[in-house]
Amino acid sequence: QLIDALYDIPWQKLCSLNLHTVVTIMRTLSIKVKIEFATHYNFQGKKNDLVLDMAKTLHADEFIFGAPGRDYADVQSFNDAGISVRFQNYQPVSYPQLWGEFVPDMCILDLIFNCPPEGRLETIRAGEV
Repeated sequence: QLIDALYDIPWQKLCSLNLHTVVTIMRTLSIKVKIEFATHYNFQGKKNDLVLDMAKTLHADEFIFGAPGRDYADVQSFNDAGISVRFQNYQPVSYPQLWGEFVPDMCILDLIFNCPPEGRLETIRAGEV
């Protein structure tokens, strides 16, 4: 039923399918956060300055960069703006999979189909930043 909800619609644009997929998965995992669209804002700058402008405009008090952000982030500019910085250091968290030993780096559907609802968020949280 989850997959049907994603693919039963004749999508005209990939971005519409992507958004619907993200919202459907968030709903399935009971994740409740507001989704913002960059097109609704007039962010300014390039590279670090653009990301910093996004964080400031959206009143962030913390920004989590992907691991490669260590190579380009100007941490001091975020700190000067009162925004703390963290860098992702994701480590896969083992969960029961139907067919043998744990295989890391599968898509979120693998977790959804292999774990009961009450165990999903604990698994996700254990692998956070």
